[in-house]
Amino acid sequence: MVFIAHQYLLLCEEICRLCAAECSKHDHEHCRQCAVACEECADACHANHEPINQD
Repeated sequence: MVFIAHQYLLLCEEICRLCAAECSKHDHEHCRQCAVACEECADACHANHEPINQD
C-alpha cells in the first residue's frame, strides 16, 4: 500500500509541476493563480512522499 501512495504522490507532483509551467506562460490572472496553486500542491506532494525501501 505504501508503494501505491508513493507512486500517486510522485505522479501528482509531476502533473502539478507541468500544469504550473504551462499556466505560468500566460498573462491572465486566473492562470497566475492556477500556477501558484499547482506549485503549492506539487511542493506538498514532494514533502509527503518518502523514498521507497525495497528490502
